[in-house]
Amino acid sequence: MSDHFDRLRVDPDFVPGNVWLGLVEIQRGRFDEAIAAHRRAVERSHDTPFTLAELARAVALAGRHEEARDILARLDRIGERRYVPPYEVEGVYLGMGEVETAFVLLDRAYADRVHSLTFLAVDPRFDSVRKDQRFVDLARRVGLWPA
Repeated sequence: MSDHFDRLRVDPDFVPGNVWLGLVEIQRGRFDEAIAAHRRAVERSHDTPFTLAELARAVALAGRHEEARDILARLDRIGERRYVPPYEVEGVYLGMGEVETAFVLLDRAYADRVHSLTFLAVDPRFDSVRKDQRFVDLARRVGLWPA
């Protein structure tokens, strides 16, 4: 990850560096900075589903739910043409406090065998639901926690 930040210093348009910077700023609770970094990533990546979903999650966590829903609508339109991983989108719903919808998407991610599920045990986006029995069950199905 340090290489991403080093490159970001040299090339502020470096997409992975901006994504990682946005993720770090979310963890620091600095949502305006996270949103700015994710916007740069979206612009430079030409609206990839991953960068759009991370922007929407940052916006949702900042309490700007209407804007997050607008980005979700963009993701829905992209989903009409190509695959949008439900693992990425569920983070937006968690950010808005819509836990039921997030779990529906996590179940879809499991059915789709989305590789990102291997990060469940360490991904901080799940801190708010880690003790939810549905999360525990999913982590067990993925094989991350003992049965």
